[in-house]
Amino acid sequence: MKKLNYNLYILIIIAIIFLQVIYWYFVQSNTYGFLYSLKNSSHNVVSTYDGKLNFISFNEEGLKENDLRFLKSKGVNIIIGPNFSSSIAIIEKELEKYDLIALSPSITSNDLLNNKNIFSLVPINKIQVGVIVSFLKEKNIKNVLLVLDPFNKIYSKDFLDILKSFNGKAVYFYSSKLSNIVLDSFDAIVITLSPNLALDFFNIISDYSGIILLSDSAVDSSLIILPSYNNLYIVDFGFKKIDWPLITINEIISLLSKHKFISSEQFVSYFINHTVVNNQAFTPEGYLIRNIRIEKFDILRKEIAIEEGQSD
Repeated sequence: MKKLNYNLYILIIIAIIFLQVIYWYFVQSNTYGFLYSLKNSSHNVVSTYDGKLNFISFNEEGLKENDLRFLKSKGVNIIIGPNFSSSIAIIEKELEKYDLIALSPSITSNDLLNNKNIFSLVPINKIQVGVIVSFLKEKNIKNVLLVLDPFNKIYSKDFLDILKSFNGKAVYFYSSKLSNIVLDSFDAIVITLSPNLALDFFNIISDYSGIILLSDSAVDSSLIILPSYNNLYIVDFGFKKIDWPLITINEIISLLSKHKFISSEQFVSYFINHTVVNNQAFTPEGYLIRNIRIEKFDILRKEIAIEEGQSD
C-alpha cells in the first residue's frame, strides 16, 4: 500500500511537471510585454495583431514600476518597446531590478544604449548625427537652428553635437510659437520632436525657405497630411517608409515568433552571437547598423504613394 501511494505521488509530480512544461511552451514562452505610445502608430499594433504571440500591453507614457513587477510575475522576460527614449529612461533602473530586456523598435539615445538590458533595432544617435552633419556640409549650411523635444531630453541632447560643426542655436519647442527667434537668420532647421509636436511646429514655418530636416523621432505616418515642402528632408534608416517604426515592431514580432527564451540571459547570449535581421547582429552597445540616408520628403512620399497604388 505504501509503495502504491509512493508511485502515485511520483506520477502526480511527473504530471505537474509535464503540465508546467506544456504551459510554458505554449503560453508563457509566447507572452511578452508590449509598450505602445500615443505619439506614433505603435498603439494600433496590438489591436490588429493576429499571430501566436500573447501581449500584455501598457501605454509607455504612463508606465509605473508596478507594471513591470506585474509583467515579471506573469513570467515575462522580454518587453517590446518602448518607442521613445524618454519612456525608457524612466524605467531604466527597474529593467535591471526585475531582469527584463527592453527590445525597442526605435530608441537611439547614446546613453541608454549602453545599458545591458536595452536593445534597439535602429542605430545609435552618434551615427545619425554624423550623417546629418555630412549632409548639411554638402549643402553649404553655415547656421543651424536645433529644435529640441523638451519631453524627450535624453534623446534630443545628443543632437547638440551638430553645433560643434556649425554656428547656430538650440531651443526647446513647447507649444505653438518660438519666442525671440528669427527663423530666416538660419540656413537650416533640424527638428528632433515627436511626430505630433513636429506637426505643431510646421504651423509656424510655412514661409521658411531654408532646409528643414527631421530626425528619426519626428518621422511617422502623421506627416502624410503635410502640404508639399520642396525644402523638407527626413532621416531614413533604409526603410524608404514614413511609418518605419511599424516595420521594426513587426521585425521584433517575427524574431520572437521564431525563438523561445527561458530567461533574459539566454536572449542576450544568443543574439550577441547570432544575426537578428538582414544578416545583422547587435553591436556590443545593443543596436543594429542600418543604411542611414537623408531623403527628400516629397519625393519619398510620392514613391510610397506609387508603390501602394501598385499593390492595391
